Amino acid sequence: MTVMTQFKLRIRLFVALFFCALAGVAVGAEIPAFTPNVVDSAGVLTPAEVREINGAFEAIRTEADIWPAVYLVDTLGNESIESLAERAFRTWQLGQAGRDNGLLLVLAMGDRQSRFEVGYGLEGDLPDVIARRALDDVLAPYMRQGETKAAIVEAFSYMAGVKSGEISFPAQSDEPSAMSQIMDSFSRDGGRRGLLGWLAFCVCLWVFAPLAALVSFACARRLNAVYPEYDITKDKAVNGGKLSLPHLLFGTKGYSGFWVKGFLTINPGVFIFGGGAASKTVLHIIVVICAFAVASYARHIVGR
Repeated sequence: MTVMTQFKLRIRLFVALFFCALAGVAVGAEIPAFTPNVVDSAGVLTPAEVREINGAFEAIRTEADIWPAVYLVDTLGNESIESLAERAFRTWQLGQAGRDNGLLLVLAMGDRQSRFEVGYGLEGDLPDVIARRALDDVLAPYMRQGETKAAIVEAFSYMAGVKSGEISFPAQSDEPSAMSQIMDSFSRDGGRRGLLGWLAFCVCLWVFAPLAALVSFACARRLNAVYPEYDITKDKAVNGGKLSLPHLLFGTKGYSGFWVKGFLTINPGVFIFGGGAASKTVLHIIVVICAFAVASYARHIVGR
């Protein structure tokens, strides 16, 4: 195996490990098979309690036109409960076809977190403020007493009561503003997503680019020693073979490039952070773009 072949393998291994690490942060555990209408991966409920919950769900389905399901997990790991609930809801395709009237409750027992995932067909009747009240005012007191089955049944009964009109909709003055809902969602999960996207961008900008430049310098010097027709002093891409800190970090002869990279860290850095915080899809796009950038840079220096 030649030196250049070893170098190519190391570059590919580095890129693969880097983005496997990112994927490990962003991707959660596999969603289990659906067992109507209670998926108890945490093993909390007894068979009798599962039957009682299913009986209550059947009544809710008939009276309120809601197709309920509950998913209990032991711990979330590195994933947010919002992401887990969304993936489970999408995987199981809850609700009636064309009506999207599914309602999923996710309970992370070890993390003491809960989340209602509401189908699009129910969002008009069951907005976020209703789901929050069901979790905070109905479910949480039962959970603190260790009554998981009652917590599940009563929380769904509250949601069904609002949907059917038996429980009055909260006064407008009690509802949080749109901005407060956005900030609440941001503080729960968006900040971590945004930070992950921004860090991926900064790693490409401040870590991988100088590392690739350093490897490019080493390759150029090796080529200069092996091939007499190659004159490293005339290669502007490697600063004429003169390794300097400004050229390594900023690609310039002086430190003027520091301001350029500093500006890029903030802008588009701030938009990358905001986009990743606002949407998981945007975060995935950011990671893919960074992967393509790193792969392209690696392919460029390997081909030198």
